[in-house]
Amino acid sequence: MKRTISFMTGKGSLNHNSRKFHAKNTDPNRTHWNVEYCNEDIKDVYHELFDDALKRYNDKQTRKDRKIDDYYEKIRSGKQEKLFHEVILQIGDKDNMGSETMEGQLAAKILDEYMKGFQERNPTLRVFAAHLHLDEATPHLHIDFIPYVTGSKRGLDTRVSLKQALSSLGFKGGSRSETELNQWVQSEKEKLAMVMRENEIEWDQKGTHEPHLSVLDYKKKVREQEVEELTEHKNLLEHDLHDISECVDEIQKEKEQAEKERDAVIKRVEKNNKREQEKKYIQDTIAQNRRGERKGTVIMPERKIYAFQDAKKIRVGAYCRVSTAEEAQVGSFEMQVQHFKSVIENNPNYELVKIYSDEGVSGTSVERRKGFQEMMTDAEKGKLDLILTKSISRFGRNIVDILTALRKLSNLSPPVAVNFESEGINTSDGKNKLVISILSALAELESQQKSIAIKEGIRYRMQEGLYKFSVHNTIGYYRDYSGRIKIEPAEAKIAQYIYECFLEGGSPQEIADFLTEQGIRSPKNMEYWKSATVRSILSNEKYCGNVLYQKTYSKDYLTHKTVKNNEVLPQYFWENNHPAIINKKTWDKAQELLSSGKYGKNKKQIVKLNKKFTVSKVKNGVLRGFILIDTSWTKEERDIVIKILENKELD
Repeated sequence: MKRTISFMTGKGSLNHNSRKFHAKNTDPNRTHWNVEYCNEDIKDVYHELFDDALKRYNDKQTRKDRKIDDYYEKIRSGKQEKLFHEVILQIGDKDNMGSETMEGQLAAKILDEYMKGFQERNPTLRVFAAHLHLDEATPHLHIDFIPYVTGSKRGLDTRVSLKQALSSLGFKGGSRSETELNQWVQSEKEKLAMVMRENEIEWDQKGTHEPHLSVLDYKKKVREQEVEELTEHKNLLEHDLHDISECVDEIQKEKEQAEKERDAVIKRVEKNNKREQEKKYIQDTIAQNRRGERKGTVIMPERKIYAFQDAKKIRVGAYCRVSTAEEAQVGSFEMQVQHFKSVIENNPNYELVKIYSDEGVSGTSVERRKGFQEMMTDAEKGKLDLILTKSISRFGRNIVDILTALRKLSNLSPPVAVNFESEGINTSDGKNKLVISILSALAELESQQKSIAIKEGIRYRMQEGLYKFSVHNTIGYYRDYSGRIKIEPAEAKIAQYIYECFLEGGSPQEIADFLTEQGIRSPKNMEYWKSATVRSILSNEKYCGNVLYQKTYSKDYLTHKTVKNNEVLPQYFWENNHPAIINKKTWDKAQELLSSGKYGKNKKQIVKLNKKFTVSKVKNGVLRGFILIDTSWTKEERDIVIKILENKELD
């Protein structure tokens, strides 16, 4: 049995070869007969083959434009080398080796044996995809490979090259008909023919025993062979031309770099020459001045920059501030006020405009400092020439606010100066700007450290259950003069009334409306109640004698803004911390009802709270502990109130 061998170069349709789609000449019912030897991602194979060489190449480059980011993309977008090559092998044709015939099965067996030795024979042709197709008319084998060479002296030391890959396998080009590719194709055909002979099939080499051709046909055949040889030779020359072009490009780039370096040297020399000329000009000019050859006159200014430096009567304002209203700070505040009054009154050049003050206000922000804001407004209106203050820390404890205010004052026309007495610094001296900036930063740092120390002290007292939480807006409680929490009986009746109404079916909104209608004031002494206020009282654990510390915390020491503590900082829960207004069982029922959201159903008629019980106690200030009473009460009503306050049973 004799059969031909077809050894063709394919276009390399990888998706078609792996049957990601079917052409018209395929039979999907026989696709499962196909054999897939390998099917790797070509990009992964490129990384495997060339990444190390690419790194070595790039490491040698001194210029960024010579480096190669992606070797795969470089080959894909280039025209000299193909990304990969494909060969297609077939034995016989569809008439004598059809896929569904016994002969076709034999052809598939031979191609399978041939394929198993292909990579070992051709180590420089890296096979990444190979498929034996049996779902077309004739069995045939697709082999896709990347030809590469190692030890290259140009470009990457490992790079894509069909010519060099075949040359490293021992195929050396000779004449136009004896190229490396032609030699390799012939060698592979002979390898396939050996496998065919082992399976009792002879290679039918067309053209070897052709009948006698006419002179015209013979010449035509010779010309076709010559054209084929010339085409292959042209391809080889183009490949060599590509290598030469790469060298030319590299030389051109080196030339351009050398020209840039030359131009840079010239510029440096010119710059140095210009600098020397400028130095010589300055030296010559000064020498002429010293010899009296040039004459100049200094014209002194008639006016000073700052009004206080030139005015006969200086309009002065003083700024005083303390951060808290505690007794220890009250003395400090009053001393500041009296001191500056004395300084201004005893200076005949000073005219007092006003003592601006902020008592019990933090210096970390200007928002709440009304006195400071008034002072800045008066300065902008031109009412001030000079501002006196004790120190930078009294002026403010926020470096941004301090420097912004000082810059605004210095930009006025005329500018207003600030004198910091403790530091001995006046802003009219421009040399003090850096010192003021540093001292402002230190003032802010001191405020931050104080804030941290205070917070740590508060958290320690919380941890030990000693922290005195505010009851100013907590209806039913007040603190006595020793700081202990006491129940205010009249207000406690309101809290109990709210819990009773809620458990009997009243909604927070309905309870709020009833309290408003009855003229009972809210915890903040408002005439109307909100449902949120009622909900807050119903959910507040303090009414059953417990306390949960650190529900909120101050996030920023500058703004003092309070935010909810959502598992950011530890919380401290203390039971039986103080007397309870609501027993624990009632409080727990209220929490269950709040959580369920099923309140306001099946409610009883809400009974109004007797207004004679709605009295309140002053919780702060000099009148702390006094009771607010209604002058319209009768003697009997006043007696009832007194009994409630004394925790006596009513008759």
